[in-house]
Amino acid sequence: MHPFDEKFDTYVETVLLDWKTPGVVFSVIKNGEYVFVKGYGTRKFGENLPVNGNTLITIASCTKSFTAAAVAILVSEEKLSWDDPVKKHIPEFRFSSDFITEKTTIRDILLHRACLPGIFGDLLNPDYSISDLLRDLQTSKPVCGFREKCAYSQIGLVQNQRTSSTLTK
Repeated sequence: MHPFDEKFDTYVETVLLDWKTPGVVFSVIKNGEYVFVKGYGTRKFGENLPVNGNTLITIASCTKSFTAAAVAILVSEEKLSWDDPVKKHIPEFRFSSDFITEKTTIRDILLHRACLPGIFGDLLNPDYSISDLLRDLQTSKPVCGFREKCAYSQIGLVQNQRTSSTLTK
C-alpha cells in the first residue's frame, strides 16, 4: 500500500487551511528516484493557479538548515572541513576584498560572520544564476568587519532554483 493515499491528501488539505498556506509541494526521493511528487493548493491566495510537482515554492530560511545538515554529513565523511576556505570548493568565490576571499571559511558562511551583504541581485528571479551571484559578489562591500559580528546574509546559502524545477510528474 502506498503511504500517500487519499487520507494523506485530506490531511494536507486540512493543514493548508489550518496554517493559512496557499500551497505546498511534496517530493519524496528513494534511492535517487522520485517515488512521490505532488502539489496541493494554489500558488497564491485568491488565484486559481494550482500547485503541481513542477511549481517552484520559496521555502525561505529552511534551506539554511538543509545546507548545514548536508555540510555536516560531508564533514563527517571527511570530504571537507568546517574550516576549509570557501574558495577551495568554489574557486570562483571572490569578494571585493582579497583578505575576505582568502579567509572566508565554510564555518563563516554558515555562522553569517563573513559580513556579506544581506541580499543583492535578483535572488527571487529563477534566471538569476549562481554565476550571476558570484560575479556580483566581487563588487559588493562587506557590511561590517570580517568576523566582527553576525551579519545575516542570504548569499552564502543560495541554491540555483533551476536545479529544483526539473521534476517530472
